Amino acid sequence: MDPARGSAPDPVIGRSTETAIVRVLSGILQAVDRDNLAAVVLLDLSAAFNTVDRTILLRCLQQMFGIDDTADRWFESYLSFRKQYVRHDPNKSSASYVVCGVLGPILFVLYTADLLSVIDSHGLSAHRYADDTQVYGACRPHSRQTYLSVLKQQLPG
Repeated sequence: MDPARGSAPDPVIGRSTETAIVRVLSGILQAVDRDNLAAVVLLDLSAAFNTVDRTILLRCLQQMFGIDDTADRWFESYLSFRKQYVRHDPNKSSASYVVCGVLGPILFVLYTADLLSVIDSHGLSAHRYADDTQVYGACRPHSRQTYLSVLKQQLPG
């Protein structure tokens, strides 16, 4: 956290929470200035951050990013046979295997990389910061029902 700025920098792309807010707000204001309707969907994937299936992550690393051979075996070992424990001096818990979860924001971003292509394929924009994703877009007022149905189909719930 940078106390002077009041926000944590994004470890993956060097942006801050202010950058995310400015970028999304700018897109919305530009749409409104053109007499369009704008919509924003805020996705908080914090729960997903700790429930990543390592088999899916390994497949994603292989298929989307070409991780294979030695690097693939290293990731498999690192993700599959990792133990962790909690230490609070002088106490230490017993070590147990990690069943699911991601080791940090970079692997999580790689795991969810295809999310951006799905969003883009529907003419929407997205901005990501760690485990938060803002999906936004605009349409002409007469197209709002079509636009809302696309949002509902792609982002149920």
